[in-house]
Amino acid sequence: MARLLDIAAGRVVTVATFYQVSELLGVGRYSEVYKAFDSNSHTDVALKLYSGFDPAAHEMAKAEEATLARIAKLNSEYFPRVRRSARHRIHNNNHPVLVLELASYVDTSGQKRLISLKDVLPEPDEAASPKPDSEFWNSDALLRWIVHLLQAVKQIHDLGIIHRDIKPANIMLKRGAGQSASLPLFLDFNCASTIDSQSSRGTPRYLPPEVVAGKRTAPSANDDLWAVAMIAWEMVHGQGSSPEGVSVAHDNIVGAIPEGVIDALRKALLVSPDSRYQNASGLLAAIESAVRNVTAAGDGLTTDEMAQA
Repeated sequence: MARLLDIAAGRVVTVATFYQVSELLGVGRYSEVYKAFDSNSHTDVALKLYSGFDPAAHEMAKAEEATLARIAKLNSEYFPRVRRSARHRIHNNNHPVLVLELASYVDTSGQKRLISLKDVLPEPDEAASPKPDSEFWNSDALLRWIVHLLQAVKQIHDLGIIHRDIKPANIMLKRGAGQSASLPLFLDFNCASTIDSQSSRGTPRYLPPEVVAGKRTAPSANDDLWAVAMIAWEMVHGQGSSPEGVSVAHDNIVGAIPEGVIDALRKALLVSPDSRYQNASGLLAAIESAVRNVTAAGDGLTTDEMAQA
């Protein structure tokens, strides 16, 4: 399938004067995301080029920029900052462009890599590739990552924003030079909604059953909670795994995941909406409680470590 920018065979395409595009990072329903070098600031950026060029596409870009501007006031490391908006002409049509912070993962050798969570999640009974550094799969570090995911969701929900397309492909691993642990960076707010809007967009596996079945179309905090619980489940059990039945942790994980954490995730993934946690704080409290119980037995994270996370 033809892409918006022809960067095959090592070609570099200049977009909006300053951005030298060299690599396709991802393709979504409404846009393509590229790695680009900003010749003005001499830094790498993520360049989001919208597939459409009609008024609806430009409105969508403006809405995403406005959403990210609201989130930027949180000064949170979980979300990218918009550097600028622009337009790029393709076949005599102006496509909207957002220039975003590019999240890189600096490995122990000092090399920068671009890694999404989808890249590192293994299929059941298979090893993931490419892998981040081994400490990512330490059970304590994995629990911290789940805590980070929930904290990020809580932050946007407190602003009245529902992401509604949280999935592994939309979460990058972010780690700067000299840092020992990575953080999640949430991408793609095309589907983001306020709690009083109507929307049926999103990725079926990471939307609750009642939304997939068409029983509810209005965005709800339940949408993001289901998504982050499913992602946490896949971090422990592998991509495509189901909380129904007996599942075992994949072989990349070093150390034990408390059974109480698994129970909390199962509850968050129940079919009945009323039986799940109703907010991120509830799921987070359940996970903290499960970890605290294990800590009392002399294993796992300490309460102080959870607080630092």
